[in-house]
Amino acid sequence: MPNRQPCVVVIEDHPLVRAGQRMLLEDAGYRVAEIATASDLAGFAATAGGSQAIIADFDLGPGMNGPEMALDIMRRAGERIPTLILSASYGARSLAIAAVHNMPVMFKPAPEGQVLAWVADAVVIRRSDPDAADKAQH
Repeated sequence: MPNRQPCVVVIEDHPLVRAGQRMLLEDAGYRVAEIATASDLAGFAATAGGSQAIIADFDLGPGMNGPEMALDIMRRAGERIPTLILSASYGARSLAIAAVHNMPVMFKPAPEGQVLAWVADAVVIRRSDPDAADKAQH
């Protein structure tokens, strides 16, 4: 029997932040796939399809940033997946990149209730209209 729990991808390079996001989401009933680095992303490609939402940190250090990793997951999955950017970067660059790709931004530390509300809305929208990921905006 297939697992009916929605899967949320968490892209975060800081282990403690990633663990906190995983616990928050699992406690709310979601399955969580974690990605910390580009090498994790390469291994994730096979399971990219079926993800209901992505939560990504913006700045991941050298290499790809969170929005770029999210876009790579979508490319591999062949579908648009609602993506929320959680960022400690208040710069125009992070806001501009997120806006170009229609990804809402919440600044860290984001209230847990707001993150969970965004995820719940993204899952409902995705399940009711898989092609409407862009509607998952707040």
